[in-house]
Amino acid sequence: MTGVQTCALPISPPAPGGDASIAPEVMIVGASARAAAFSAIRAGFRATCVDQFADVDLQRFAQTVRVKDYPSGVVSQVERLPQMPVVYTGALESHPGVLREIATKRPLLGNDWQTVAAVRDAQQVHEALKQVKVPCLSVRADTNPPRPDG
Repeated sequence: MTGVQTCALPISPPAPGGDASIAPEVMIVGASARAAAFSAIRAGFRATCVDQFADVDLQRFAQTVRVKDYPSGVVSQVERLPQMPVVYTGALESHPGVLREIATKRPLLGNDWQTVAAVRDAQQVHEALKQVKVPCLSVRADTNPPRPDG
């Protein structure tokens, strides 16, 4: 498994009460970007959101793009928007291939797609836990299922 990687935010939010027009931008992408967007806005960022719902309340505070064919349509929507760092949320961790595509076009904040893919691999996580002697259940490959009677 790859090591834990951190990504320092390449931008800093303005001081409270600062000029919102110069606030740094961040794109929030996922099935539902709403909660992360409101957190970013409270922290002083201008949020651009790409998600399945484009909630009306979110549209009042952030540029919002609805993705009808989630997750396959996420990348094409991201490509249409201005260049800015991307934060993923709302089930995109289940699609490391989509994260990989986004990362080729935009700075991806948070865990990189390789780390996401690694922690989604049950066998790899199992081996990492065994190496550090953390008790865990055994993991079976799809090609080696248990007997039907358990």
